Amino acid sequence: MKYDPKNPLTDEELDKLGKDDFDSFLEYLDGMTDYKKRKGNPRVKEHKEQKRQVLRDTGITKIKTNRDQWFD
Repeated sequence: MKYDPKNPLTDEELDKLGKDDFDSFLEYLDGMTDYKKRKGNPRVKEHKEQKRQVLRDTGITKIKTNRDQWFD
């Protein structure tokens, strides 16, 4: 069973999954930890801010970060 961040399992469903099919339970937990690691990586945010600072230092003041901002 794969982890779905939009529809996570409740505690009761996790208990039932752990008792019925332990391998699926472990797969679900691995997917959940991988998702949380990907979302909370501080190095990525730090890297982006360093790149933005380099652009600011060169004189670029308007920094477009999202795709929809390119068409303003």
